[in-house]
Amino acid sequence: MKIPTRSVTIFSTLTRISLAASLLIALSSPAIAAGNRADDYFQMGQVFAGQKADDQAMDAFIRAIAADPKHVKARLSLASIYGRKKQYKKALDEVDAAIKLDPKSFVAYKIKGLLHEDLKQYAEAATAYQAYLKVAPADKVKDAEELTKRIEKFQALPAAAVPQEDS
Repeated sequence: MKIPTRSVTIFSTLTRISLAASLLIALSSPAIAAGNRADDYFQMGQVFAGQKADDQAMDAFIRAIAADPKHVKARLSLASIYGRKKQYKKALDEVDAAIKLDPKSFVAYKIKGLLHEDLKQYAEAATAYQAYLKVAPADKVKDAEELTKRIEKFQALPAAAVPQEDS
């Protein structure tokens, strides 16, 4: 039996609303209040991001950062969502803040490279990818060969052929 698309959409929306309400109630409990609220908001953001509820995920990540401005994972998750929403300046600001807090965060360099590549800022993308390959543990890098080829390609471009866009 095929369920009508509208019913699936309504069910999905109700499920997200129910999940959000449950998470908000849990976060307001005294036991959670005594714990690490930044991590709690971060986890809530991860759940929303997994549900493709970007606006709710962004709100949760912003709350995590407000609770703990040094929460690198929340900053990188927020940057990823900003990038998906084509809000590149905000995304790069979050990535740069994360790198400043944790210069060994190899994921931050990878995200930065992807953002610059989306902006067609190939020299900056190459630099970020090089930093990623330098900082990341070898067992965590699954795309070294591909990134090395991209870096070489970007570095081979003449400066005039590398368009720079404002974010």
